[in-house]
Amino acid sequence: MRLISIILAFLIIIISTNVYSETPKVTEVKQGQQAPFNGILYNYQANAVLLASKEKGQLECSLQLKHSLAKETARCDMFTSVVKASLGATEKKYDAIIKIKNNEIDHLQKLTLETPNDYNHWFFTGGIIVGVTVSMGIFYAAVQTAK
Repeated sequence: MRLISIILAFLIIIISTNVYSETPKVTEVKQGQQAPFNGILYNYQANAVLLASKEKGQLECSLQLKHSLAKETARCDMFTSVVKASLGATEKKYDAIIKIKNNEIDHLQKLTLETPNDYNHWFFTGGIIVGVTVSMGIFYAAVQTAK
């Protein structure tokens, strides 16, 4: 099994080198002159188009890359500005809520300080009434039990 894998690896290397062993050839041919090898013959304009197409592809790729980068940068900037605007609106909202809450606390504190808990006269009056009523009830119960 190991011998077969070594032979296969060797054959793959030999076959791949034979396939790619032909090197490209370039030569200049004048009109009426016989070509020194078989192949495709390009004139100078076709050669210029082939060379320019490579540069054109590179330029198109770099332009497309720059466009995509600018587009994504603008998209990120838009999302950032939306989030900042939302944050600003939320901060204003909560600042207004806190201001309203503090104003309500101040108002309630003023109300409690302006009207003191001076209910002593009502407690005194209530105590007298309850005391007299209890005393009369005890006296009545004592009179009724004495009979």
